[in-house]
Amino acid sequence: MLEVEETLRRARAALVKDRVWDPEHKMLIVGPVQGGDKLDILSYSATKMGELNFDIYAIGSPTTLLEEYDFSTIMRMIAW
Repeated sequence: MLEVEETLRRARAALVKDRVWDPEHKMLIVGPVQGGDKLDILSYSATKMGELNFDIYAIGSPTTLLEEYDFSTIMRMIAW
């Protein structure tokens, strides 16, 4: 959970820095959602990240699951 809190801290700082640096906001900013297949952490991360003003949100950590062809876990993460 410490990793999620650190990501949230950095996300807040990045939003403030980006908005000052680029007031016209010409690029999309992605909010990373962490937790992987640990759905309680994924839910917490998604809720907290959703409170921030990102343009889009992305679930992190699917690469290993894709390499293992574990599509059912990926679908569970997306649905959750």
